[in-house]
Amino acid sequence: MYGRVANSIRVAAHAPRIAQVLFGFVVAYQRSKISGYLTKRVKGLITLKTSLLNGCNYWISHKTTLGRGLGFSDELLEAVNGDYLASNLFSSEEKAALRWAEIVTLKLYHSEPGRPSQSPEAMAELKNYYTSEQIVELTIVIGHNNFWNRFTDSLEIDMESDELQD
Repeated sequence: MYGRVANSIRVAAHAPRIAQVLFGFVVAYQRSKISGYLTKRVKGLITLKTSLLNGCNYWISHKTTLGRGLGFSDELLEAVNGDYLASNLFSSEEKAALRWAEIVTLKLYHSEPGRPSQSPEAMAELKNYYTSEQIVELTIVIGHNNFWNRFTDSLEIDMESDELQD
């Protein structure tokens, strides 16, 4: 992947001043040595879950490739999109993070008639495993991936050709 630029990045570069800040942000949260709060595995799981929930094929493809690079099996990749809460492939901490990705992405933190906010319960579960800093980072990573999903889908950005993905 080194030396190649993803189509989403190429499009974002049309607004160079904003892109410069955006890309600095991406580097900061993707590098565990910089952020220091979450593992690459947790970040990989929640970014894939976010893209699956949004149905964003562009980022599902990218995040699946990333997951495989992190050692995710096909069974684990399928479980992220399935009943992950019943799966023994995830730790309790990872299940809490995946649940938080659902809450944030699907806006389940809002109460609606007949459905109370799911945020308090999910937050209580997160606090069993994560520090305040980690919960903030989880939420930033999830929110940022929601941004990229909407950005690529709304602008109908094409997936890179197969020869560029290898």
